[in-house]
Amino acid sequence: ATRDFAAGEVLGQYYGRVLSLLQVMKLENRDYVMGGFGSINVHVDARFALDSPARYVNDNFDTSALNARFDKLKEQRRALLVATRPIKAGEEVYAAYGEAYWRARDKAPSASRAAEP
Repeated sequence: ATRDFAAGEVLGQYYGRVLSLLQVMKLENRDYVMGGFGSINVHVDARFALDSPARYVNDNFDTSALNARFDKLKEQRRALLVATRPIKAGEEVYAAYGEAYWRARDKAPSASRAAEP
């Protein structure tokens, strides 16, 4: 974080090119693709949206390190990155990518997320 953020404050947005499922399946690199916008054919690819601050947020399998979440704006085909607790300047920002993201990469964060609500 470049400055302090209060819980509930928007840190930035996740946006980019909107792709269909077929277009996503043809991509070699899906690291910046976010789904869950209400349709199987709506995925947001932030790979080239270098000015989209939320594209730089990492996940962390240690749930105690998570300090933000993605709130999807389905109609706008964007997601807000929202602080879930106060974040200090210089602190790394982490938000869960979701089970589907990790399943598609043959990784299983579920064991470390068993305590998630």
